Amino acid sequence: MLPRTLLFLSAILLPLTVAARTPVVLDTDIGTDIDDTWALLHLLRSPELDLKMVLTDTGDTTYRATVAAKFLEAAGRTDVVIGIGLPGELEEANRTLDPWIRGYNLADYPGTVHKDGFDAFIELVMNSPETVTVIAIGGVPGLAAALEREPRIASQARFVGMHGSFDVGYGGSPEIA
Repeated sequence: MLPRTLLFLSAILLPLTVAARTPVVLDTDIGTDIDDTWALLHLLRSPELDLKMVLTDTGDTTYRATVAAKFLEAAGRTDVVIGIGLPGELEEANRTLDPWIRGYNLADYPGTVHKDGFDAFIELVMNSPETVTVIAIGGVPGLAAALEREPRIASQARFVGMHGSFDVGYGGSPEIA
């Protein structure tokens, strides 16, 4: 069974016919649960989508960028830009892909990495000849900061978000967050 995030993204973003590739930015908190990794894989395999940037958000965004960089390099997609979001902390227990990225240096990523990912994101959106679709699948404090820096991105981009849970809350809680 596909994770709900993938089903949601597929239903919204996969047209029946493909006239042109849609430029996409993935705003993600990759590196804890598997769902963001699956979403990134799905985006890379979708011929109708043109992934322009992976933007890391919430917690240790450099760790998240390292996970994304190693994944993109392994997939042969170093043309995808990586933007590092607002710095924060992430408990070691939540850094589930630490063993996989051990020894991988983000500075060695053959593609472009922006330390201020949100300025790079703003530039991408504002300079794109087409509407950019922003798929946000984690917390979005960085996107909020980007909107504060440049409110016009709201009219230049299409935002699609997937946050929280549907059936059961985090950690098996009966409350849906």
